Amino acid sequence: MDFLKKNYEKIVLVIVLLGLVAALVLLVIIIPQKQSHLEELRNGLLNPHVNPLPALDMTIENAALQRVQAPVQLDFTTQHKLFNPVLWLMRSDGRLLKIDSDSKIGPGALVITAIHPLYLRVVYGEPTADGYLIHVYDEAASRPYDREKNTIVTAGSPNDIFNVKGITGPPDNPPRIELEFKDSQEALTITPDKPFERVNGYTADLKYGPDDSVGPWTEQRVGSRLRLEGSDYIIFAINDNSVVVSSRDNNKKTPIPFSPTTEPH
Repeated sequence: MDFLKKNYEKIVLVIVLLGLVAALVLLVIIIPQKQSHLEELRNGLLNPHVNPLPALDMTIENAALQRVQAPVQLDFTTQHKLFNPVLWLMRSDGRLLKIDSDSKIGPGALVITAIHPLYLRVVYGEPTADGYLIHVYDEAASRPYDREKNTIVTAGSPNDIFNVKGITGPPDNPPRIELEFKDSQEALTITPDKPFERVNGYTADLKYGPDDSVGPWTEQRVGSRLRLEGSDYIIFAINDNSVVVSSRDNNKKTPIPFSPTTEPH
């Protein structure tokens, strides 16, 4: 006790000094931790973490782009009835005909009942004093007097129709004559028993479904005239599966497909 009483102040001073030392040690440890925490807060505020944006959903925009690339085609002529009311016609027999398509009257209502080929034939005739007689039959010629011609060919001498390429065989009856058309340079060969033949055009048989009093027309050629519903038309083209009819008023061309099973409208 005497020691405590004599050294009380010293003991208190030592305790205080120890406390100060401990406080200093704690400050050395705590201050860096606080600084690190403050730095983290600072970095978090100045450089916050940003999550990447999700992928854009362009479904609606892509659909709109597709619609723009393939716009809707509005039909205001054939099936649209707001500005084009349906026309009704009374036929000569008293029937009412509803005109709701181009195939009810006019060229669109024509029906092809048959198509016939027209041939170009080159036939060996006989030897003559001047050469060899050749018959040329062109069924597709527009003028009747051009559909049959006779010409004389001689070796090495052209004429109005052919260039003669070669004649082989005995002079009185050559088995082989090689020719070339002067206008088209098409080569052909004929013999006494084998003529040259190819399709050179067509004729068509037509009927008009809406009115039995009009037509029918048989063996119509390119250039033939038709009169339908008070308007004039000409046959513009014929091939093995269709006929094209042209209006003389506005040159509008209407193709008519051919099917052997087609029934009249």
